Amino acid sequence: NGQVVTWGSPSSGGDCSAVKARLTNVQHIRASRFAFAATRKDGTVITWGAPNFGGDSSSVQHKLRKVKSVQASHSAFAALRMDGRVICWGSEARGGDEKVSRDLTNVQSIEAFPNAFMAIREDGTAVTWGSYCAGGVTTLEIQKKLRHLKVVRHTQGALAALRSDGHVLTWGCPLSGGYSLTIQPWLTNVKDIQASKGAFAAIRKDGQVVAWGKDSCGGNTSKVEVHLTAVQSIRASAFAFAAIKATDAVTDEGSNVVTWGSAEAGGDSSKVQEQLKNVRQIHSTHFAFAALRADGRVITWGSKDAGGDSSAVEDELRNIRMYHNQLRFSTARWGITQLTPMSALSDHES
Repeated sequence: NGQVVTWGSPSSGGDCSAVKARLTNVQHIRASRFAFAATRKDGTVITWGAPNFGGDSSSVQHKLRKVKSVQASHSAFAALRMDGRVICWGSEARGGDEKVSRDLTNVQSIEAFPNAFMAIREDGTAVTWGSYCAGGVTTLEIQKKLRHLKVVRHTQGALAALRSDGHVLTWGCPLSGGYSLTIQPWLTNVKDIQASKGAFAAIRKDGQVVAWGKDSCGGNTSKVEVHLTAVQSIRASAFAFAAIKATDAVTDEGSNVVTWGSAEAGGDSSKVQEQLKNVRQIHSTHFAFAALRADGRVITWGSKDAGGDSSAVEDELRNIRMYHNQLRFSTARWGITQLTPMSALSDHES
């Protein structure tokens, strides 16, 4: 019936009594860290929770009409109206600056990041706003090139955008991957980008990998560079990366998986390397990885407390064939909790 029930810390959105009467015919709810925004069927938006995190939208309430979607950063919200205008509220420094709305017209979609937003216009151009240390501010040169974006990834302090022509643009905190000028010649013909907390890794169409950002987060591939060929896909934990190679391009151990970055976060897979053969999928928690082999076995590594040690259920992690999009990890305990049926999942993720 579109009604809303809340619980938890009252100051963080657990108490909606002040707006309860208006929380009817709700279709979507978005959450910042300590506030909520509900979009109703009539296109109006109701907010509650901590004011500094977007819980108070009174200054823009009259503009929140005919809204078709709302996105949330850490402490701000951005609403996209049917007329292509964007309305922002919450922390000004982290994307809630109302003044940004003046220049945001003909917007088709909005992407949200921890402390910044990106609007994609109908003509394919993009605009960012929010914290400089989170990719919310771009140089004029970057701004001119932000068009026809295919993929956008974020670290804790930077953004990286993959254009449809295979070029990669980066901005934000230099130490977190926002600076890539010295490697730009290699950031061409890229087919995908992945991000850890402080580094990026790009796969080129020729199967080579380019990484940059903090060494401690996987931004340095020098120790495994010789093995990073014929790479088909990459997954990231908070501080490490794991790459799947083509099965005909295995390492000396016969493995088609290469890992690098923080050992505690799965960057060191040496203890299970000989088991990482014919791997078809890899998924991650913050500090661990889980790989699905072609024979249905699941191999894990990384932090024990984050799901990296599955020895207690090893016998149950066999003949695994059914998934719902991906191997599911618990967001509460950071461990493997369930494997649910999928409709039709190919051997390799696209």
